[in-house]
Amino acid sequence: MEMDNFKSFSALLSSTFIKRTLDVNKEKVNWLKITWLRYDKNFGTIQFKTTLDPDFRILDLKKTTGKQELEKRLQVHHNW
Repeated sequence: MEMDNFKSFSALLSSTFIKRTLDVNKEKVNWLKITWLRYDKNFGTIQFKTTLDPDFRILDLKKTTGKQELEKRLQVHHNW
């Protein structure tokens, strides 16, 4: 591995994303009980399961601001 392969994503949680406790259906999210995470190409959303039911719940992690689009503020810095 090269040094360019290591990235620091810690700045995303403080600027672009927020740790939510409610999903898009306003149901409470218990982060310790999440058993399955699915990431897709939708920026800032993850799908998750807490049981083995066939349906995924959706969690939106984007901060909601009307001033800027979040994709324009996304910057990943090197971790070295």
